[in-house]
Amino acid sequence: MTIICKGEYMKRKILFLFLMSIILIITFASCGKKGDYTYENVDGGIAITGYSGDDMNVVIPEVINGKNVVEISEGAFDATLIESVVVPESVTKIGKYAFRRCGKLTDVTIKGNVEIIKAGTFNFCSVLKNVTLPDTIKTVEDNAFGVSAITEITLSDSLVTLGDRAFYDCRSLESVIFGDNVEAVGGACFSGCTALTDITFNNSLKTIGEMAFAGCGFTALDIPNSVEVLESAVFAECTFAEYTVSSGIKTIKRQAFADCKELKKIYIPETVQTIEAEAFSGTKNLVICGVRDSEAEIYADTYGFRFEEYNFA
Repeated sequence: MTIICKGEYMKRKILFLFLMSIILIITFASCGKKGDYTYENVDGGIAITGYSGDDMNVVIPEVINGKNVVEISEGAFDATLIESVVVPESVTKIGKYAFRRCGKLTDVTIKGNVEIIKAGTFNFCSVLKNVTLPDTIKTVEDNAFGVSAITEITLSDSLVTLGDRAFYDCRSLESVIFGDNVEAVGGACFSGCTALTDITFNNSLKTIGEMAFAGCGFTALDIPNSVEVLESAVFAECTFAEYTVSSGIKTIKRQAFADCKELKKIYIPETVQTIEAEAFSGTKNLVICGVRDSEAEIYADTYGFRFEEYNFA
C-alpha cells in the first residue's frame, strides 16, 4: 500500500495542473484563426485547416502572422460553397480531399511549387471547368478530378503518373495532351469520359491500366510503341469503327475491346503474341485482320471470328 500525505498530494496536484496549462498553451500557440481561415503551425510555416468566409472567390493568403502559408490541409475546403480559388506560390502541399465536393467551384489556379495532387483533392467538383496547374506537378493521384466538368487537360513535362480514376466520369472532357514524361496511366483513369475523342500520347508512356479509357468516345487512338500490354477492358464500350493495334503491343488481355459494338475491323500485327479469351466479347460481326499463321489468325479460328489477311508493310 502506498500512503501519500496531504502535503505531498497537493504538490502533485499543483504539478499536474501546471503541466496541463503548459500543454494548453502549446496547443493554442500552434493553432489559430485569422479572418476567415483556421490554421496550425507546421514545419516551414502555416497550414490552413479550414475556411468559413462568405467570399466565394477565394485568394488564399501567402502569409499569416508573418509566416508563409505552405500547406492546405486534408479536407480544408471540403464541401464549401466557393466558386474560384487561387493557391499562392508559397504552398508546396495540398492534402487529400482539400477541395472535394465544392459543388459551385468552377475555376482553380495553383501557383505554388506543389508536386502532387493528392487523392480526391477535387473529386465531385461537378461544375469545375478551368484548372491551371504549375509545371512542378509530378503525380495526379487516385480520384483527384473525378466527376468534374473539365473540358481539356494539358499535362506538363514534369508529370510522370496519373492515378486510378484520376479523371473518371468527366463527361465534358474532350481533349488530353500528355507531357513528354508521363509513364503510367492508372486504371479507369478516363473511364466514362464520353466526350473524350482526342488524346496525344508521348513515347515515355509504359503502362495503361485496366478500364483506363472504357466508355470514351474515340474514333481513333494511337498507342505509342513503348506500351506492351492492352489491359483488361481498357477500351470497353468505346466507339471505334476500326482499330489498328500498335506494333509495340505484345498482349491483348480479356475484354480489352468488350462491348465495342461499332467495331467492325481490328488490325493486329504479328508482334502480338497473346490474345486472351473474351478480348472482343460483345462485338458484332467483327473481322480480325492480320498476317497468316499469326496469333491473330489462330485467335480468329479458335473463337469463330472472320479473318482477313492483311499486309502491314
